[in-house]
Amino acid sequence: MADPGIADEQLRALLGTLKTRSSLTYVDLAKLASCSHGAAQKYVTKPGHERGESTLKALLTALGADDIERAEALRLLKLTRPDHRDPAQVTFASAAAAAECTVWEMERFTPAEATVHTAIDRGAYVPGRHHAVTPPPYVPRVHDTALRADIAAAAAGDLSALIVVRGDSSTGKTRSLHEAVHALCPDWAVVRPRSAAALRGLAASGLVNRRPCVLWLNDLRKFLGSDGTGLSLDVLRDLLAVRRTRPVVAVGSLWAETLRDAIAEEDRHSDNIDLLTTDNEWVRWHDVPSDLLTSERVSARELATGSRDARLDEALADRDRVGFAQTLAGAYELLQRYTNAPHRLNRLVLDAAADSHRLGHTHALSAPLLRDIAIGWWREERGRTSPPDGWFDDALAYATKPFRSTQGVQALIPLDDAAGYDLADYLDQHLQRVRLKIPPPAAFWEACLTHAPVAQAHHLGKRAYQRLLYGHAIGLQRRAADDGDVCALAEWAAILRVRDDLDALTALSTERAEGCVFLQLARLHARRRTAGPAKRAWHQAGAADRLGQADAVLADIGKLDPQWTAQQWRDLTTAGSIRPYRLITKLAELGLVSEAIAECRELLGQDPAAPQLLLTLQGKAGDDGAGIPPGPPSGDIRSVAARLHADGDLTKLRRHSEAHPDKVVRRHLTELLLTVDREDEARELAETSRAASRTYAAFLTRQARWRELGRMIAEGNNEASTNLRLHLNGDQELDDTALLIKHHGLDTDGTIAG
Repeated sequence: MADPGIADEQLRALLGTLKTRSSLTYVDLAKLASCSHGAAQKYVTKPGHERGESTLKALLTALGADDIERAEALRLLKLTRPDHRDPAQVTFASAAAAAECTVWEMERFTPAEATVHTAIDRGAYVPGRHHAVTPPPYVPRVHDTALRADIAAAAAGDLSALIVVRGDSSTGKTRSLHEAVHALCPDWAVVRPRSAAALRGLAASGLVNRRPCVLWLNDLRKFLGSDGTGLSLDVLRDLLAVRRTRPVVAVGSLWAETLRDAIAEEDRHSDNIDLLTTDNEWVRWHDVPSDLLTSERVSARELATGSRDARLDEALADRDRVGFAQTLAGAYELLQRYTNAPHRLNRLVLDAAADSHRLGHTHALSAPLLRDIAIGWWREERGRTSPPDGWFDDALAYATKPFRSTQGVQALIPLDDAAGYDLADYLDQHLQRVRLKIPPPAAFWEACLTHAPVAQAHHLGKRAYQRLLYGHAIGLQRRAADDGDVCALAEWAAILRVRDDLDALTALSTERAEGCVFLQLARLHARRRTAGPAKRAWHQAGAADRLGQADAVLADIGKLDPQWTAQQWRDLTTAGSIRPYRLITKLAELGLVSEAIAECRELLGQDPAAPQLLLTLQGKAGDDGAGIPPGPPSGDIRSVAARLHADGDLTKLRRHSEAHPDKVVRRHLTELLLTVDREDEARELAETSRAASRTYAAFLTRQARWRELGRMIAEGNNEASTNLRLHLNGDQELDDTALLIKHHGLDTDGTIAG
């Protein structure tokens, strides 16, 4: 039987020759063959690509193949397909398709399928000649030992956890995972969910129970999302905690800065925080350094000498000072591709892709989305002018053109499974860093509303609301809510509450009589001190909705009627929705300490925490000073910082902060800097520390410096956004400017909207 791999390479060589002869770009070829740009390019160039006969015939016609060439191409296509497939594999493939997953047999899970960066060859390139691309020899990394130990334990059924490598772009994370699963999980299936929703439904599908599976979650950011929409601890438990006869090895990768963005301070109680930062048994982290360690460099030199692979020699030389793995991935060439683009519009398309990612778009980037965002940036720079005819096709062709070979590195990568694109990792990370504080124009949000997948609308709407862009946020949440997303409907209602827009919120509750809307209506009535309507709206919400929002809603109503609110908490306790312990704490928060003490006495002997709680409550009531927990030891780093702050010893507190970069220590330092009129230094510290940024934003809020806060929010500063929104939603009286911001929000440049 012919080797399918050889037939695959011969077919790609034939198609590459036909394309060179035709002089067609992939954009033109896709149009003539009536397929997506990505489908055309991958069909011609990608090893192991699942090729259909109808697409091949269309491509051959577009390429002007003669009868002999057509017959040869169809013959080679048949040879790429094994004559026989195990019925169990057919069933597994069908189940994978139903679960919206892509699957591979391990022997067919190539570096290209794993999205290992193509290693660029800086040698002489001969146009028109087919270049077989194979990765250079793998350089063992120090982190491999611990990584493979975890994967081996998971494969043996001794570890149930998601195993994640993290580090900067193009540092070898994906290659490390690919080499490890090939070595430790031979003959297994590799499963890649096509979306966050598919991952959330994977346990229920039963797919990973059919045979040993590697769950491949490379680029983990694509599976994260707002609460209830992405990967969470609960999803991991459902996948990994069950007793099974067939093991699952779950692996993933994540940029370090994506980790920071996913756990922004305002989401401190989110699924992302619980999954990625809490000390839990479900995620195992392995850090990948940005460059080779000394011992790794010795191994690389030995491999370069033994294999005579010039790519390793070039990477070790690292003439462009980007790093070993980064040189292999073409990092310098990617930056040059962007910097030396022949037309400003070529760069704007790449800027549009990077901006989409930094502002929360994780799906394939469609051509219409990139086009409209790029035009928006063009008009920001040049006014209401239009780019020249044919500019977008030219920009796409430039961005997607491979370097040095038909399978070389691309700045913008056409995707197989969607009519869209992705940005090369290294260029993506670089552009996100240099563009971090550039506010996107209104055209960005309008393009997302029109062209982003509806599954992205809720998340993008939250990003718009973080910048107080009320109109764009409501538009995106409305689109998601129209598709049945109840979380988006709740967010929409919450924005109306924050704006104090009673008429719009009342109309929404009539149009969409959902519990989440009534609860926001209850909060708004309570804020307006109309207790009767607030209570009615509370009762109009369903029991499950009331439980989920009880803390916020009843806290607002409790300021008007503590006894009525206490009864609601008692009703929830009687129904078994909350524990008695929580009832006691809520009664105390309402100021009903004597009632809380009475409830607590009834718990004595039933709950081991009751005696300590009783002592604390008695202390609050003035009955006994005992039971108040002692403060932290006087010698810990935070207590030292507090003492230095109180003493006003800036010099020692600076040194203490440098030695102990703890968030509370940084907060004390920032507060002292502001106290002694060192605002420039405090602002500089806020650039590198979230705790300092939060403290500085609170300082600006207290001083009513709304213009500076607006600028910070437009630049994407979450701490400034959180502080301002808390202030707008608080009980204190607002000045005229703050009221305008509360009712109208901000514009994209941070000025007051309207």
